[in-house]
Amino acid sequence: MSADTPGPASPPPSPSPRPPSARRLRRRSVLWALVLVPVWLGAWVVPLSTERGTACVMADPVCGALWPEGTLQFALAAVVIACCTVLVAPDRGARNARVRRVAYRAQLLFSCVAVLWVLTWAV
Repeated sequence: MSADTPGPASPPPSPSPRPPSARRLRRRSVLWALVLVPVWLGAWVVPLSTERGTACVMADPVCGALWPEGTLQFALAAVVIACCTVLVAPDRGARNARVRRVAYRAQLLFSCVAVLWVLTWAV
């Protein structure tokens, strides 16, 4: 190979994965908001199936003291606000896309907090 001949061509850079479109994020957000209700209600089976959980329902008013007061209400309100933010954010602009993605992630995070609150209620 002489100095004038170019060496092997480097492979083209792989395209970075595209962030989800606004429509796809809106669908996912609504889907997760709708799925949260049956998952949250179904999660009550776990603490109520234990002896401690049954005792909490029957006699002990102090169950659920693991989390600070108002955690569940805050988490559910945050889920609703984040879902509305994903749905209402305009389609144009990188800043709006970032806001939509962050709101979607916050929605998932607070949905997990709401379910964990139920699962640890009778601890």
